[in-house]
Amino acid sequence: MEYEIIQWDAPEYYHQPRSADWFWSYGIIVISVAVLSVLFSNVLFAIFIILIGILAGYYAARTPDIIHCELQPLGILAGTMFYDYNDIKSFWVDDNHPHTKIVLLSKKILSTHIIIPVDDATHPIEIIEYLLPHIPQVKGEETFLHKLMEQIGL
Repeated sequence: MEYEIIQWDAPEYYHQPRSADWFWSYGIIVISVAVLSVLFSNVLFAIFIILIGILAGYYAARTPDIIHCELQPLGILAGTMFYDYNDIKSFWVDDNHPHTKIVLLSKKILSTHIIIPVDDATHPIEIIEYLLPHIPQVKGEETFLHKLMEQIGL
């Protein structure tokens, strides 16, 4: 099994359809926070909030791309990103949600948690058996911010 490659295609994130009311509420919240920051004499923060609000609204409206993922002998390929096993501290296969995910804890400072979606056809036990000889399995979870973003639909 060491030289085999396990591969699958999955959406880069799981899209949640949103109504027009959701976008109106979101826009009102973003504008309100921006107006409050201007009232408190923080115009730079208001500009930042509006730019982030527009960007997050765009990502909330777009449909996700399908990415190709592979478990290879030297690392993990997710879309165009390659994660070398030497750069990963540990992994955890999180299958307690409707969609299975691989949570990688990276040794890098800027991107400590990497979430890789898994399709429904790939069994979590296959992934665990493949990754165990390369990196340790340590229970890890998504960051609070990632969970919050999923809950509010971003």
